[in-house]
Amino acid sequence: MPPKVASITMAYNESVLLPVWARHYARQVGADHCYVVDHGSTEPLVLPPGVNTIRIPRSPHDDQRRARFISGLTASLLNYYDWVIHTDVDELVLADPHHFSDLPAFCAATSLQTVSTIGFDVQHVPVIEPPLNPASPLGDQRQWVRFTSAMCKPVLTRRAIAWAPGFHCADQPLAFAPLYLFHLHWADRDIGMQRLKKTRDMAWAKGDFGAHQRVADRDWAELFDAMAALPRLDPVEFDPAAAPIRDWLKRTVDSGIGREHETYTFDLHVNAGELWSIPPHFRARL
Repeated sequence: MPPKVASITMAYNESVLLPVWARHYARQVGADHCYVVDHGSTEPLVLPPGVNTIRIPRSPHDDQRRARFISGLTASLLNYYDWVIHTDVDELVLADPHHFSDLPAFCAATSLQTVSTIGFDVQHVPVIEPPLNPASPLGDQRQWVRFTSAMCKPVLTRRAIAWAPGFHCADQPLAFAPLYLFHLHWADRDIGMQRLKKTRDMAWAKGDFGAHQRVADRDWAELFDAMAALPRLDPVEFDPAAAPIRDWLKRTVDSGIGREHETYTFDLHVNAGELWSIPPHFRARL
């Protein structure tokens, strides 16, 4: 029997991307094993039948509090599940489809206790790609990603874990396998602008929290345009034991030397200077 895997996210007024998240993880682990923590949304939740919701009162956004809550919820779910995966609503995780049919198949095969993802930003390239239709498969609409260490997150665990704010690091070491995270923050220019306005306007627990999520539209657009204009490399092998991924993972691991006792135990700004094409067998699962 395959291991039981639960999937968690926490969301606030994510009517565009939450259905994308729910469809993806319902396919991966089953809708009845998906848990959405609704942090006081005022927009209706549109979810596949069977997805579980936990509603908590709205409060100012506090990443430290959120990390403690999700860490505790994960520990509780591990009383009933073999594994738990936590991702933000704009993060889709896939095990290499050449080797694993879904996340439970990956969990059955790995010897790791906590698995860090090979992290990518999915990049919208407007000169060749239309606006995203969230109701249609992502892999039919987006082809390009950029490696970023910030998305090399410890998302999948079979033991209790204490995440740091932002969930980029935890009290577990980096441990990579053929597990990939596709981050949708940059996957559509217009949707990204809309989400930026929401995070800029909502209440935050401290004035300096989440500064990168509250920048001016012009600053966000300049960064988006710069990434969309990066050189594009096709094809690229998605294999942690082969270049170029092997080399970027080594840079990420090496960046943590001497940072073992810091909140963020490696550099979150190890970023490739080019866009890579997503292999067709990955796109077919997104």
